Amino acid sequence: MNARLAVKENEIQVRNLFNSSVELAERKGISVEEVIDFKVKIGIKFSKTESQKAAWELRGEQAKELNSK
Repeated sequence: MNARLAVKENEIQVRNLFNSSVELAERKGISVEEVIDFKVKIGIKFSKTESQKAAWELRGEQAKELNSK
């Protein structure tokens, strides 16, 4: 996978993380940021490499930025 495709795939995953977090937050009546934190913790827990863990942390930060817009 080249760098451009990797960036696009990450953007898609960030958008999916954000959208699913908004939906879950509405259903559960909690904040979107709490849901993002929870999903990131789960992603990190089941990551097999350090780079996957770092990717989840970055996705969480980017999703929180989308939430603040």
